[in-house]
Amino acid sequence: MMRKYLILALSLLLTAVSCEPTEPEKKGPTSDDLAGAWELTSVATKASVGGSTVNVYIAFNANGQFDLYQQLGQGWYHHYSGTWSLSEDTIQGKYSNDAAWGPWTVTLGSGTLSLTKGTEQDTYKKISGIPDNVTAGAVDEN
Repeated sequence: MMRKYLILALSLLLTAVSCEPTEPEKKGPTSDDLAGAWELTSVATKASVGGSTVNVYIAFNANGQFDLYQQLGQGWYHHYSGTWSLSEDTIQGKYSNDAAWGPWTVTLGSGTLSLTKGTEQDTYKKISGIPDNVTAGAVDEN
């Protein structure tokens, strides 16, 4: 009889231990969350060079490729491409010339993407695609 109570007590103890709450796993954005086109809306550092505004569009492809279009003032857009990877909430990559890109901390909101490095934060809004007038005449820097 004592053995029956001991087995019952032991099984209750094991059940109680296995029901203890566990820490939730840290989950950052996924590659699918980032895939698509984004337009720069604000930057922490000055968004002009020599009084000229900088415009930026970036498209992250789910296969780990990116295309970036950058315009200084009224000049031509310049096209850069490369690869990117995401680990938890950090994105980084390389341009096609092997120059490093990032790392940046990623924060996603409702249709917004923030990339933060130190005190610098660039904010983008999700768009349906990079406009044709941006991609059509871009100078390829690859």
